[in-house]
Amino acid sequence: MVQNFNLSGILVQSANNVIAGNYIGLDADGTTVARNNTSNTVSLGGIRIETGSNTIGGLTAADRNVISGNLYSGIVLFGSGANSNIIRGNYIGTDAGGTLDRGNDQEGIDIDGGNNNVIGGSNVNARNIISGNDSDGIEIDSGDNNIVQGNYIGTDVTGTIDLGNTRDGIDINENAGDGRLGLSSARISTGQMMRTKVI
Repeated sequence: MVQNFNLSGILVQSANNVIAGNYIGLDADGTTVARNNTSNTVSLGGIRIETGSNTIGGLTAADRNVISGNLYSGIVLFGSGANSNIIRGNYIGTDAGGTLDRGNDQEGIDIDGGNNNVIGGSNVNARNIISGNDSDGIEIDSGDNNIVQGNYIGTDVTGTIDLGNTRDGIDINENAGDGRLGLSSARISTGQMMRTKVI
């Protein structure tokens, strides 16, 4: 468990790390909120990644992180060095069972400057549940060639019950470059939008 820190629950400033099997922002029961970033400092979040080639989660239940209830975003990929990271198999904004709203106070995942990152994947076990967050499910502020594929956004773990994020399911900002959304293998719940802002 990683909980009740003033700043980020986990701050990564070196490359090639694996973060797996944690409750980040919840108590041991997987339901009670015990939030990080209690100072409410912008852009910190439950996990803040500033480097490349890190993996958050994995392809088994034991690898799953539950990243919920934090006072900023669940996961922040920040800066030009946050490249080629993989986020897969996590519950972001729900309880450990994937059925209850325990949303982070901002985005589930915020990419702010990183390139070539992958959220989810073609393997069903790579699916992230990104639901119940108090802003967008995923916001891509800037960065190129980021891939979002095969996730459940705004639903519970079954993909059938509405557990919407407060704003958009996926929000791609005008500063973000080319990327790919694998919507054929994803589920975005009723009431969730995918919005791209282009100027």
